[in-house]
Amino acid sequence: MDCNKVLQSPWSSWLGIPVSFLAVSTYGCLLVAASFSGPSVPPILARFSWNIVTVLSVMVAATAVWFMGLQ
Repeated sequence: MDCNKVLQSPWSSWLGIPVSFLAVSTYGCLLVAASFSGPSVPPILARFSWNIVTVLSVMVAATAVWFMGLQ
């Protein structure tokens, strides 16, 4: 299957939003949250950021399993 066919499929968007935009947003949030988890960050902020990293990582893993199932 070529790229154009995939991009035109019903699986290319979710609620009218392209899944690639959702992926870029998720990875961007993951990067920002991870940057607030260093040793120089106050512990409460670092804990909060690790909670966000954990939730987003589970979402990424679930999405990977979902797309493997679709294939």
